[in-house]
Amino acid sequence: MKNDYKFSEKWFEDVKGGWDQCFDWYVNKQEREVKDVLEVGCYEGMASIYLAENYLKDGANYTVVDTFEGSKDESGMSDTIQGLKQDDFIYNNFIYNTGFFPNINYTVKRGLSQHVLPTLEKENNKYDFIYIDGSHKSSDTFVDGYYAHKMLKPEGIIIYDDYGFVDPLQKDDIDHSPKLGIDVFQLIWGHEYRQLLSGYQLGFIKLAQ
Repeated sequence: MKNDYKFSEKWFEDVKGGWDQCFDWYVNKQEREVKDVLEVGCYEGMASIYLAENYLKDGANYTVVDTFEGSKDESGMSDTIQGLKQDDFIYNNFIYNTGFFPNINYTVKRGLSQHVLPTLEKENNKYDFIYIDGSHKSSDTFVDGYYAHKMLKPEGIIIYDDYGFVDPLQKDDIDHSPKLGIDVFQLIWGHEYRQLLSGYQLGFIKLAQ
């Protein structure tokens, strides 16, 4: 990455290769442009920055949905939650990091995705790329995918994070992993997509209508 960003976590580094594969094919080989982006769960903006540095053109519209409060019911987040009591650092870091890109039209929707996404859908927003990396609960992930499906343009890309995630302290609770929510998305709408990415993340392109 090219600037002096502020990141307390670098989870995205582990999956960046898959994004290179998807977007090199989509933008460079298929000669498509990513003009409108929706990211559900942006944290400090590492994925947002990756797209801005590599694949977005001037004037692209980038909407993010996040509480910027971490996940209070997930193991391993206690230090983050304590830090947020002292400083709104996740939000502040996101604003700082995306500030390096005044050529991108960032819009922040601060709140729970199940509250924000229905409003975006009612406003008839449509996106070329949607990234779902919010809640680690299957039920929440399915709701995010439901609205993403409605708002994704034909021949647009959707990527789900954390398909392989299992909370080590809640292994027996199927709702504490996004996998089931993503599986149900595929069961209902899979015939309308072609898979581009498999592994810890799943990526799909929506078939032309």
